[in-house]
Amino acid sequence: MKKLIVLLFILSIFEVNAQSDTLFLTFRNSAKESTARIISLSNGYGILNYNYNYADIGNFYSLYLTDFDGNIMQRLDTIRVGNMNIESIQNIEDTDEGILLLANVQLGFLQDAFISIWLDYDLKHTQVRDTFYLNKGEDLIFLKGFKQNTTSGLSESFGLVYDPSMDKNISNIYVSHSKSGKFSRIKKVSLLINPTYIMDFVWMPDRITYFLTYWDRTSMTLDEDFNVLKSLENTYTYKIGDTTFHTIYTFYGCDYNGAKLVCAGTGGPKNNYNFSMSEIGLEEDSLYIKSLHPLLPAGTRDDIVLATLTTDGLGNYIGACAGLFNPFNNAVDPNKLYVTKLTQDLEPTWQIVFQNGKEMANGDMITDKYDDIGIIGSLWDSEFLGKTQGYFLKIFHDGSFTNIVDPHYGSYQTMKIYPCPAHEVLFIDMESPDNFSGDIMSLDGRLNKSFLLKDSHESLDISSLTPGTYYIHFYKKGFNLIQTASFVKI
Repeated sequence: MKKLIVLLFILSIFEVNAQSDTLFLTFRNSAKESTARIISLSNGYGILNYNYNYADIGNFYSLYLTDFDGNIMQRLDTIRVGNMNIESIQNIEDTDEGILLLANVQLGFLQDAFISIWLDYDLKHTQVRDTFYLNKGEDLIFLKGFKQNTTSGLSESFGLVYDPSMDKNISNIYVSHSKSGKFSRIKKVSLLINPTYIMDFVWMPDRITYFLTYWDRTSMTLDEDFNVLKSLENTYTYKIGDTTFHTIYTFYGCDYNGAKLVCAGTGGPKNNYNFSMSEIGLEEDSLYIKSLHPLLPAGTRDDIVLATLTTDGLGNYIGACAGLFNPFNNAVDPNKLYVTKLTQDLEPTWQIVFQNGKEMANGDMITDKYDDIGIIGSLWDSEFLGKTQGYFLKIFHDGSFTNIVDPHYGSYQTMKIYPCPAHEVLFIDMESPDNFSGDIMSLDGRLNKSFLLKDSHESLDISSLTPGTYYIHFYKKGFNLIQTASFVKI
């Protein structure tokens, strides 16, 4: 069920459902969106999941190595390092000789530590490569993991020293390590009066400068000795029609390619600028948002709460975000996942609106050696109320998907809806249409048409619909929403 909607020039939007044309793997009772990680390997992916209260035995981490089709090749259900209690794993890297993890651990009643752990690709052998001792109760938190510094060749990150027992942010910190896992430089840095989470950072080698952006919606540049050079409040003013909006953004991901410094962030009212790409101006005496490029489809009205950014081997940008994710009640409020690919000139190539009848939060996102996209996060499922599950979603570089193979539920219904755009008749092909019904809804939520699927090849008369974009909701036995698609009426 893949739909192609031509909007302008090369921009296309796909609206798909996880239970049809996608590689969408779920990991039951696992993954917090802030701790799930994914890395690209030479032969597939490495997926790290945080498990909690599983079978009433406390918290632990699992590691899966899959091929490019999502088939699990190696798995380590519980990561252990001697008698150490692993509190949190903050990073996962591929060293070409094995997997490197960076973790907070408890060493005893009086001492905690931040350690590097090496695992072979068979996930049978582990080794502690280095240890940085912390005060009892302290953890190091790195929201974006580690990146390679192109000047030094070291992996580095800026994070937060946090004491969970006191719920106190102590200071910001810089950590770098070699490919073997040996720590090279660890330095607490005083950047803000009230330390907070560093959402992302980039090293700009031609400027010998770091750019950091914070949870409190501010950003700054630092020299290589971590002295503050310039600061920025992430504000921008734009107009839609006759309305002027003054918006402040939280940047979730940034990238610097030598010519442009860009950040993907969320903020403002429910319009398509709510998730945008900002180009940052780097003038001699100022730091400012130079331009804003919306990443949501035109007409979108959604609360955006989580976002991420990555690049592919060609320098294209991929931004992903989730609609409102609020798994703190006894109901599942389905939301949407939005993914957009842009060129180096910030022109959109394609956009995807993805939903599966569940609440989803996007966490980490990477591109592999084929420039295909992997997204990992968590979802809230009515079948397991009270527990989130981890998921892995794969999107090909052209915005298309592949057939699903789910380790828990098996294959799902495959559906095809065409043509798109459609004029008077819309065709629906489904493998097994028994007990399926559907509603056609306009973007403002009005019901325009209801129907029953009686055959594997059905045609719908849509001549009475006014031109525009519509959603089709499919139901099993009249009330279980199992799939959503979209089409354009011309």
